[in-house]
Amino acid sequence: MRKNDINIKNNKSLISENILKKKGFTLIEVIVAISILGCIVCIGSIGIKNIGKFNKSTKIHYYHNKIASYINCCREYCKTNCIDGKVIYDEEHNEFKFKIAFDEISLLKLSNEIKCSTNLSEDTLIIARDGVCSNCGTITIKILPQTRDITICVGSDYVRVK
Repeated sequence: MRKNDINIKNNKSLISENILKKKGFTLIEVIVAISILGCIVCIGSIGIKNIGKFNKSTKIHYYHNKIASYINCCREYCKTNCIDGKVIYDEEHNEFKFKIAFDEISLLKLSNEIKCSTNLSEDTLIIARDGVCSNCGTITIKILPQTRDITICVGSDYVRVK
């Protein structure tokens, strides 16, 4: 064996002895690790809260627009076919139905997390053959804690979204 080989072996044994002697972390290393983890948890929790709010806001906007579009499509159907119709909200099944006489033409089923209420008489919007609404009222859409209103005016040829 050469002299260099012996020095390398001695250096390796010294390094491994130093590693074996060090059995834990220093206080500063522990504090730094805990503070980094704390920062990550704080940033993550803020993001999760905002995602939940954004999700509810997106859903209420989606259903708000979907119901308003559904009513406008029903109005257009009545106008095109020159026939009277009704849009009825069924609270028990959480759905809107479009009926002409006794025939159900279409159905808009809502998610269970969406709750609606109306102040329309008998939860019914009457649409004349020219596509104009014959009664007025408001449809309130709720995903707690948020609510949105759809206002329907008598004689109007549009449904106003508030």
